[in-house]
Amino acid sequence: MATKFLPRPPDSILAYRIFLSSGDDAKLLRKRFARLVDVVNSQLMVFNRSLHVVRWEDEVAQKPSGMSLNQFFAEKATECHITVVLLIDKIRPGTLAELKSVLDAPNAQLAVLWFPRKTFHGNVTLKKFLDKNKNRVLYNRLDAPNTDATWLGLARVLVRVAIEGFRFKHAEPLVEVR
Repeated sequence: MATKFLPRPPDSILAYRIFLSSGDDAKLLRKRFARLVDVVNSQLMVFNRSLHVVRWEDEVAQKPSGMSLNQFFAEKATECHITVVLLIDKIRPGTLAELKSVLDAPNAQLAVLWFPRKTFHGNVTLKKFLDKNKNRVLYNRLDAPNTDATWLGLARVLVRVAIEGFRFKHAEPLVEVR
């Protein structure tokens, strides 16, 4: 089965914004992802392009009073071209609410990268969400967080997002073959 993935065009300044969402347990993965973006950007600069990571922890100070944290994160996520979610073992209720809000937004793109530890047997809530939205979410279940496969999985998705994000004419949707 293939997942359709239709990226939005980049901003006029040729920056492609990525909202990075994860629980506190994925702090190391967030740092890895940001470092990979730096490496990819060093090459994209030649083409006057860049990726910009919007990290929830950098945005939280801007939250207006009267707005819930989940509402704020969902708003920030839908302002970006794509939301990339990094999950270790499970999905917390707040993160699940963000994902649902992103999916409800027009033209929203969502990528979920799941890094379950080998001793972990799965998360029913996460599996149900992914099964229900398998044709709307770019999803990869990767190896445990501390492996080379993790780096390669992050790099594969990031390169795919960069290539597709800066393609100006989308003849075919981006499709992941599982």
